[in-house]
Parts: sequence; structure tokens; C-alpha cells
Amino acid sequence: MISLKHNRKLLIVISICWGALLFSGKTFAAWYQAEGQALVKSGDIKSARREATNEAVRQALLFSGASVSSTQTLVNGLMSNEAIHVDAFGEVKRVEKVKEKRQDGILSVTIRADIFPKKLTCSQSDPIHSLVTSKFRVKHPGQLLAGNIQSLNGALLQHFEQLVKEESNVIDLETILPFTLDWKSGETIEHALALGRQHNVQLALFGEIEDTSLITEKRAWFKGGAKTSRQFRLRVELVDTINGAVIHQAYYTTSAVWRYGHHESVNPVSPEFWQSEYGAAIHGMLIQLVTDMEDVTSCQPSTGRILSVVNNQVVINMGREHHLSVGDEVTLYQKNQLFDEFGRKYVQYNVHPDKLRVVSVNVDNAIVEPESGGLLGNIQPNDFVTRK
Repeated sequence: MISLKHNRKLLIVISICWGALLFSGKTFAAWYQAEGQALVKSGDIKSARREATNEAVRQALLFSGASVSSTQTLVNGLMSNEAIHVDAFGEVKRVEKVKEKRQDGILSVTIRADIFPKKLTCSQSDPIHSLVTSKFRVKHPGQLLAGNIQSLNGALLQHFEQLVKEESNVIDLETILPFTLDWKSGETIEHALALGRQHNVQLALFGEIEDTSLITEKRAWFKGGAKTSRQFRLRVELVDTINGAVIHQAYYTTSAVWRYGHHESVNPVSPEFWQSEYGAAIHGMLIQLVTDMEDVTSCQPSTGRILSVVNNQVVINMGREHHLSVGDEVTLYQKNQLFDEFGRKYVQYNVHPDKLRVVSVNVDNAIVEPESGGLLGNIQPNDFVTRK
């Protein structure tokens, strides 16, 4: 457990049931359970209750990405032991006090909030999200024999990489793995968590090319004879490598005229291919993919990992290329997995109560230390930091 300073006895635990995440377009809903603990001073239970309740509410809102402007109103309602509805705030739909416990001079208050973070207008200084991907799996490789385009997979990723550089302000495609990952239902999350640890990235993109078949439409000779078109269907999943959440899942489908002969060899890397009707259709589809990835990540906090802890200073794998500057504030937390009696998985976050400030920054790493000078107990490499 994290060591607490003598003048601020506070522990925040955020628990999220990922099974309750309802991804819909660019927003999702989840319930957040937060526990605040405060020291009872001179028998003043009321003040301790308010302190613990206020911090629990504030941390739940901050961690979810919701606004904290309504904290006082929420706390006032909860102090009256009310389960309050706050539809007027748009983001927080319901807040209720779950339980209260007093033990060894510590008062613990647990609250639960149903939060729907609203879409934000993000600034150009939004943090950069690092991305890893691999060669996309081809579901029907025999379809690529038509036109001899077996190298389409590699060409597609090269084109995608270039589009990310040109079109995205918040995504940095750091690594393209030279192999294909087996994509089976439910395994992408485990792959993503492993890739995040291995490559120090926040996002992992998985893709499968499902269809590149030819379709020939028979037409009368005076209409030009038979017309051949080619399909392209891509299935993707974008996974957060920190918490395993699938933040984007979609199918992208297009088709266009295929002007090449069945036995004619076509080079998918060539400019001629991408200038053809079929290549241009895939190009437009990839632009849409990049746009969608931007939409679901642009307002999200940038998250990194701790590389080392030396003399109460923490080295993290975020730096100038992630828009981090000296003086920026980051939050430090640890993650655990819990299971209830029904086997449902919960992700529990233990958030360190001290603010940490960036004191030195390099291109891809930085040094942070507690603003108060307090000791960072039980913090170790591969714990997490995030910047809102």
C-alpha cells in the first residue's frame, strides 16, 4: 500500500467494471467507485467526513475525465446521505454514498458515480499517444493471387504509416512488427497488454483483411462488356495497452473498378497502384480509419510507465515528443485486477495522493518528483503515470 504523509491521510481507490463500459461512437459510460479516507482530528467526525467525501468525488471525476466544477454541490448532497441525480451537469448522471466506516481514527467514505464524459474540444497541445501495430492478418490469402498482390499487406501498412504522419496530430506510430499476430476472439486484449509492456506504448492496433475478392458483372456488349470490381474489407480493433479497453472496433469496406487482368502482376507498393481506382478507394478508407482513431483518442489523457525510481525521483517514458514540459503535473497510480464471485473482472486503480511535477524532460523520457517532497512508498517500474 502507498505510504501516506502524516498531514494528509488519504487513499483513493478507483474501481471500474469494464464489463459495464458501453462504447457508442465516441463516448462511453461507466460507474466509478471511489473511497476517500481522512484522519479524524480532535473528534471532529463531520470535518473528516466532508474531507474524505470531497476527495473521493473529486478523484472519481478527475480519473474519469469529467468536469470537477460541480464537486461542492455533489458533496453537499452526499453529506445529507442522499443519492443525488445531477443530469444538469451532463456528465455525472448519479452519485451515491455506498458506505462509511470508522476504524483506528480513520474515517472511510465510499461513493459511486455513474459518469458519461462528454465530448471535449481538444487543443493542439493535447498529448501524443504512442501506437504499435503488426502486419495485418489476411483471412483469405488465395484471393490475393488475382493480380499477384500478395504484398498488399505490407504496402497497406506502409501507406497507413505515411497517412498517420501526415494526418494525425495525436497519434505516433512508433512500431510496426514484422509478423502477423493470430487474431482470435478475446485474445487481442492479452496481446495488447503484452505489447504495451514490451514496446512502452499506450495503444495497439490489430487488423484483419477479410475480403479482396473480384466481382465480375456481365453486361451487354454495347455497354462495354463485362465489368470487374474488387472488394476490400478490413476489420480493426484499437486497444488501450494500459487497461485493456477496446476503444475502437470497426469494419471498413470499400470497392472499386479493377482494371487489371486476372493473371497480370500488379505492384501494390507502386504509385500507379495507389492512383488506380482500387488503390484510391483503399486510400480513402485508411484516411477514415486515421480520422476515427483521432476522434477516440484526441481528448484522452496520455499514459506512460515508470522506468525507474531513484532517490525519490521517478523516470517515466514520456517526454517532449508527448508534449510534456517542465512544470507539468502528472498523476501516479498502480493497477490491480479483481474478480467477483461471478467471475467478472474489475480493474482497480490505486492513485497516489501527492501531485508530481516534471523537473526535467528529454525527447522520450522525463523526471518527476512529488511536489510536497513526501516519500514515494511502494512505487516501482511498470507502475503508471497519466497527464490529464
